[in-house]
Amino acid sequence: MIRILTAAFFAAFVVLAGCATVDQNVAARKNLEKCTYAFSGLEVDKLHYDSGVPESVDMTVLLAVTNPNSSDVVLDHIDADLYLEQKKVGNIQHKNFVRIAAKSSSSEKVEFNIPFSDAWLLAGKRPELLTIDAMVYVNILIGNFTLAAPMEVPVKKVVHIPWGRVDAETASRKNAVGSPLEKSFKK
Repeated sequence: MIRILTAAFFAAFVVLAGCATVDQNVAARKNLEKCTYAFSGLEVDKLHYDSGVPESVDMTVLLAVTNPNSSDVVLDHIDADLYLEQKKVGNIQHKNFVRIAAKSSSSEKVEFNIPFSDAWLLAGKRPELLTIDAMVYVNILIGNFTLAAPMEVPVKKVVHIPWGRVDAETASRKNAVGSPLEKSFKK
């Protein structure tokens, strides 16, 4: 009887611990939407040429991420291709797994590669759809411990580009002389 109770207690513990771990991992990624993101710089790393013609550009965007949540959030390693109207217009990589503690900040580098050929084909047009085709490498959180054995999770998301919001933001920034974004390009 004691063995049965011990086994039942152990099984219940494993199930509850597993549920708590799943909840912690979901929350650590879902709460990213509550974080604040500030553009803190742009570095042009390399221009690629083919026979003297610009082919693509590699850039690094510096991004400050502040976690206002009462629990940790996680930025996973991500490798994603971006498409506008089915034309590949870039690649984004966040190469690190980062755990940002509650009420703290982190400075992150997000690498972009933008090929000019397909991007120029869209010049002057307003594409309606943005497709993100990504591979996310997910590490598992277990309490304060991180199990660094990433699982590959494919993610494909198609979103409509909110041109009304883009236009409103652009108009508000046109009058902001000396904005932080403008200053960062002058560095």
